[in-house]
Amino acid sequence: MSSSPELKIRLSKTQHGRISVANYNVSKKKQKLHIFSKNDKIEGKISIKPAKQQTVEYSKIMVGLVGQIVIYGEIKETREFVQQKKLAGSNGIITKKQRFHFCFDRVMKRYESYYGTNIAVEYFVNVTLIKQYGLNIKRKKNLWVTFPKLTKQISNPVTMTVGVPDCLHLQIQINKSNYHLNDVILGRITYYLVKIKLQSMELSIVRREIVKIGKGLDQIVLTDTKTLASSQVMDGSTVKGESIPIRMFLEPVDLSPTAYKVNNIFTIQYFLTISIIDTEEQIYFKEKELTLYRKSLTCKNLTEKTMKKTNEKHDEEKGGGENKGEKKMEMEGEKKNGKENGKEDEKENEKEKEKEKEKEKENENEKEKEKEKEKEKEKKMEMEDENENEKGKEEEGENEGEYENEGENENENEKEKEKEKEKEKEKENEKKEEIKNESEDVNEKK
Repeated sequence: MSSSPELKIRLSKTQHGRISVANYNVSKKKQKLHIFSKNDKIEGKISIKPAKQQTVEYSKIMVGLVGQIVIYGEIKETREFVQQKKLAGSNGIITKKQRFHFCFDRVMKRYESYYGTNIAVEYFVNVTLIKQYGLNIKRKKNLWVTFPKLTKQISNPVTMTVGVPDCLHLQIQINKSNYHLNDVILGRITYYLVKIKLQSMELSIVRREIVKIGKGLDQIVLTDTKTLASSQVMDGSTVKGESIPIRMFLEPVDLSPTAYKVNNIFTIQYFLTISIIDTEEQIYFKEKELTLYRKSLTCKNLTEKTMKKTNEKHDEEKGGGENKGEKKMEMEGEKKNGKENGKEDEKENEKEKEKEKEKEKENENEKEKEKEKEKEKEKKMEMEDENENEKGKEEEGENEGEYENEGENENENEKEKEKEKEKEKEKENEKKEEIKNESEDVNEKK
């Protein structure tokens, strides 16, 4: 009797890590699945090891990637939306352990993975070893696909009112209606009228799963409502004017993003419900739909430190500021523990940041040196311009002196000419007087 060979599928590690989930319609055991984003390629290796002193003759080794929606009604129904196949090997003989590589790139992952009560969205890699003789061998490896939303979800505060005319009136306020899967619901309950003896109050997170099977008149709607988490916010009676804070962490709750009409088959909704019970066991009920979205690829990344910080902020609002010193000590202890138990990735990131800062400083120093050199060049140019201007001024001064001397010489020449003219006039006048005198003498003689 020949025993079947050992066939295993190993997916390559991704930067997103793994998630521990369970599909309770298949098994109650949780399995760790590799997390993939919408654009990640899916690759890995197939290892085939024949039994001792045996060989495996095969005609084909087929690898497939499947994405499907499974409906768990009276009859199990599957609808595939992704199907790809590749040939990993053909016509060979395996005598010892052998590995085959596979890779699925550019896969259209349309929906996020989900395991619910009546519905499941699953992705898996399957391998079929088609033997030359005997039965074929099949194996399957599940994986987990998530679609984080990088943009901020804007949401306004929400106010709800619960009341019975002339008996009970209270107001519930929560900080927003859109929450990511690791968020914290914060709010406050204020009593304006209390004429009923109240016993307790509970906050709950409820998931409503609506699945449509069939079409037209034969369509069946399966609705499943499940309380995922609940928290008691009040025990005992209360009075008018009392205000009770609300604080509920979503991180420990098994949640998925809100989804509407996925492939026109199912819808997933989440609600925050408030239940008030009086001493006569009457229940006053109010619910508000919450929109949940995935902020990061990993599901569990809210630390105890973050939770404690949120607790402290809310306690301060409540008025519990008596133990501030103790809280500070706790925070300091947490910081020390955080530093001691810091991850290697954080250290590497810090080192990279320091290197980047050093490079930036070096670049800034080089820029400053270049600026100083440019300033020195500008100063030299200014000095040269000033020297040239001074030389030009000196030359202009010399020219002006020459022009002034020439003007003085011209003035002296003109004065000399005027003097000569005056002398000539005087000589002419003297001649005229001599002529007159001579004529007078002649007349006297006559």
